[in-house]
Amino acid sequence: MSNLRVYLIMFFSIAFATILITNLLAQPQETDHVIFTLNYKHVIDIFLLNLFYMLILLLFSITGISLILIFKVFITIGQGPSIVGIDPLIYYSASLTHGIGELMACFIVFIFSINQWKVWIRYFNGKSEKNEIKKLYLVFLKKVIPAIIIIVFISSICEVYISNKLIQLFI
Repeated sequence: MSNLRVYLIMFFSIAFATILITNLLAQPQETDHVIFTLNYKHVIDIFLLNLFYMLILLLFSITGISLILIFKVFITIGQGPSIVGIDPLIYYSASLTHGIGELMACFIVFIFSINQWKVWIRYFNGKSEKNEIKKLYLVFLKKVIPAIIIIVFISSICEVYISNKLIQLFI
C-alpha cells in the first residue's frame, strides 16, 4: 500500500472518528433555527477566512502545530450541529458539499507537513542535498498553494449556494 493511501485512510479515519465522537458528546443548544441567507459577498468572506486559516496551517506546518489545528477543525465540525441547533443528519448532509473540500484542503496541509518533515530530517541526517529542499518548496509554490486556493474557493461557493440553501430547505 502506498504511503499516500495509508495517510489518506489514516487522516479520514481520524477525522470521521473525531467528528462522530465530538458530535455525540456535544450538548445541543436551544436555538430558534435562524439560518441567514448567504450571497456572493459571503463567498468572498468565507473564502478569505478559510484561506487565511489554511495559510496559517501551512505556515506552522514545520512545527507540528498545524496537526493540532487540523484536529481542531475536526472538533469544530463535530460540534457544528449542536452549535447551530439542528439535526446532525440535516447539518452533515447539507454540509457535505463544502465540508469534503475543506477536509481535502486540510489533508493537503497534512501531507505537506509530513513531506516537509521527511525532507528536513533526511537533510539533517546527511541523506539529502539542499536541492531536495528547494524542490519541496517549488512544489509548495507551484502545486500546494494553488490547489488549496482552488479547493477553498470552490468550497466557499458550495457553502453559500448549496449547503446554506439545503439547510434552509430542511429546517
